[in-house]
Amino acid sequence: MAPGGGVFLVFDASTGQMKGMFQENRYLTDLRTGAAGAIAVKHLSRPTDSRVGFIGTGAVSKSLARAIAEVKPGYTATAFAFEYCQEFCNELEAELGTSFTVCETAQQVCAASDIIVTCTPGGATVLEKAWLKPGPTTSEFALHPIGS
Repeated sequence: MAPGGGVFLVFDASTGQMKGMFQENRYLTDLRTGAAGAIAVKHLSRPTDSRVGFIGTGAVSKSLARAIAEVKPGYTATAFAFEYCQEFCNELEAELGTSFTVCETAQQVCAASDIIVTCTPGGATVLEKAWLKPGPTTSEFALHPIGS
Protein backbone atom coordinates (compact mmCIF):
# COMPACT_ATOMS: atom_id res chain seq x y z
CA MET A 1 0.00 0.00 0.00
CA ALA A 2 1.26 3.50 -0.82
CA PRO A 3 2.33 5.82 2.02
CA GLY A 4 -0.78 7.43 3.41
CA GLY A 5 -2.95 4.81 1.72
CA GLY A 6 -5.77 3.38 3.72
CA VAL A 7 -9.02 1.56 3.66
CA PHE A 8 -12.43 2.19 5.13
CA LEU A 9 -14.48 -0.79 6.20
CA VAL A 10 -18.27 -0.57 6.44
CA PHE A 11 -20.06 -3.02 8.73
CA ASP A 12 -23.71 -3.82 9.26
CA ALA A 13 -24.51 -2.51 12.74
CA SER A 14 -27.02 -5.30 13.37
CA THR A 15 -25.01 -8.33 12.29
CA GLY A 16 -21.42 -7.13 12.38
CA GLN A 17 -20.99 -8.41 8.82
CA MET A 18 -18.67 -6.41 6.60
CA LYS A 19 -20.66 -4.73 3.84
CA GLY A 20 -17.96 -2.88 1.98
CA MET A 21 -14.30 -1.98 1.77
CA PHE A 22 -13.04 1.23 0.19
CA GLN A 23 -9.41 1.83 -0.69
CA GLU A 24 -9.30 5.58 -0.30
CA ASN A 25 -5.62 6.51 -0.69
CA ARG A 26 -5.94 9.51 1.65
CA TYR A 27 -8.84 11.24 -0.11
CA LEU A 28 -11.43 10.57 2.61
CA THR A 29 -8.82 10.96 5.34
CA ASP A 30 -7.89 14.41 4.02
CA LEU A 31 -11.56 15.42 3.81
CA ARG A 32 -12.22 14.15 7.35
CA THR A 33 -9.20 16.05 8.69
CA GLY A 34 -10.35 19.23 6.95
CA ALA A 35 -13.84 18.87 8.38
CA ALA A 36 -12.51 18.24 11.90
CA GLY A 37 -10.28 21.31 11.64
CA ALA A 38 -13.16 23.49 10.48
CA ILE A 39 -15.33 22.30 13.36
CA ALA A 40 -12.52 23.17 15.77
CA VAL A 41 -12.09 26.61 14.19
CA LYS A 42 -15.83 27.22 14.41
CA HIS A 43 -16.03 26.34 18.10
CA LEU A 44 -12.60 27.35 19.46
CA SER A 45 -11.81 30.58 17.65
CA ARG A 46 -13.23 33.99 18.37
CA PRO A 47 -15.82 35.48 16.00
CA THR A 48 -13.36 38.29 15.18
CA ASP A 49 -10.53 35.91 14.20
CA SER A 50 -10.08 36.28 10.46
CA ARG A 51 -6.37 35.69 9.78
CA VAL A 52 -5.38 32.04 9.35
CA GLY A 53 -1.77 30.90 9.17
CA PHE A 54 -0.69 27.62 7.61
CA ILE A 55 2.61 25.95 8.48
CA GLY A 56 2.85 23.18 5.91
CA THR A 57 1.09 23.35 2.54
CA GLY A 58 0.37 19.80 1.42
CA ALA A 59 -2.88 18.03 0.61
CA VAL A 60 -4.18 18.08 4.19
CA SER A 61 -3.54 21.82 4.48
CA LYS A 62 -5.54 22.35 1.29
CA SER A 63 -8.44 20.37 2.74
CA LEU A 64 -8.23 22.42 5.93
CA ALA A 65 -8.11 25.71 4.01
CA ARG A 66 -11.21 24.78 2.01
CA ALA A 67 -13.12 23.57 5.07
CA ILE A 68 -12.18 26.61 7.16
CA ALA A 69 -13.59 28.81 4.38
CA GLU A 70 -16.98 27.27 5.15
CA VAL A 71 -16.92 28.50 8.76
CA LYS A 72 -14.79 31.66 8.31
CA PRO A 73 -15.74 32.95 4.85
CA GLY A 74 -13.41 35.62 3.53
CA TYR A 75 -10.56 34.89 5.90
CA THR A 76 -7.09 35.97 4.84
CA ALA A 77 -4.15 33.60 5.06
CA THR A 78 -0.41 33.42 5.35
CA ALA A 79 1.63 30.29 4.74
CA PHE A 80 5.09 28.87 5.23
CA ALA A 81 6.53 25.62 3.90
CA PHE A 82 9.86 24.45 2.58
CA GLU A 83 8.29 23.38 -0.73
CA TYR A 84 5.31 24.37 -2.87
CA CYS A 85 4.22 27.28 -0.69
CA GLN A 86 3.70 29.71 -3.58
CA GLU A 87 1.72 27.10 -5.51
CA PHE A 88 -0.47 26.48 -2.43
CA CYS A 89 -1.15 30.20 -2.04
CA ASN A 90 -1.86 30.75 -5.75
CA GLU A 91 -4.23 27.77 -5.98
CA LEU A 92 -6.25 28.57 -2.88
CA GLU A 93 -6.36 32.31 -3.49
CA ALA A 94 -7.87 31.64 -6.93
CA GLU A 95 -10.24 28.96 -5.64
CA LEU A 96 -11.44 30.70 -2.48
CA GLY A 97 -11.26 34.29 -3.72
CA THR A 98 -9.32 35.54 -0.72
CA SER A 99 -5.77 36.65 0.01
CA PHE A 100 -3.04 34.03 0.60
CA THR A 101 0.47 35.37 1.25
CA VAL A 102 3.76 33.46 1.41
CA CYS A 103 5.88 34.03 4.51
CA GLU A 104 9.63 33.45 4.71
CA THR A 105 9.45 31.78 8.15
CA ALA A 106 7.01 30.01 10.43
CA GLN A 107 7.60 32.80 12.94
CA GLN A 108 6.20 35.34 10.44
CA VAL A 109 3.09 33.17 10.03
CA CYS A 110 2.59 33.18 13.81
CA ALA A 111 2.96 36.97 14.00
CA ALA A 112 0.35 37.51 11.29
CA SER A 113 -2.28 34.98 12.42
CA ASP A 114 -5.25 34.68 14.74
CA ILE A 115 -5.57 30.97 13.95
CA ILE A 116 -2.54 28.78 13.22
CA VAL A 117 -2.76 25.45 11.42
CA THR A 118 0.31 23.22 11.52
CA CYS A 119 0.17 20.34 9.11
CA THR A 120 3.57 18.81 8.45
CA PRO A 121 4.86 15.25 8.12
CA GLY A 122 8.11 15.95 9.98
CA GLY A 123 8.92 15.10 13.55
CA ALA A 124 10.73 18.35 14.33
CA THR A 125 9.28 21.34 16.16
CA VAL A 126 7.61 23.71 13.69
CA LEU A 127 6.78 26.61 15.98
CA GLU A 128 7.83 27.98 19.33
CA LYS A 129 5.46 29.16 22.05
CA ALA A 130 7.38 32.44 22.22
CA TRP A 131 6.31 33.20 18.62
CA LEU A 132 2.63 33.21 19.57
CA LYS A 133 0.98 36.46 20.42
CA PRO A 134 -1.61 36.29 23.21
CA GLY A 135 -4.83 34.61 22.20
CA PRO A 136 -4.33 32.77 18.90
CA THR A 137 -5.88 29.40 18.31
CA THR A 138 -3.31 26.88 17.10
CA SER A 139 -3.66 23.52 15.42
CA GLU A 140 -1.82 20.32 14.91
CA PHE A 141 -4.56 18.58 12.93
CA ALA A 142 -6.96 19.46 15.78
CA LEU A 143 -7.01 22.96 17.23
CA HIS A 144 -6.02 23.76 20.80
CA PRO A 145 -6.71 27.23 22.29
CA ILE A 146 -3.65 29.18 23.45
CA GLY A 147 -4.04 32.14 25.75
CA SER A 148 -7.44 33.69 26.30
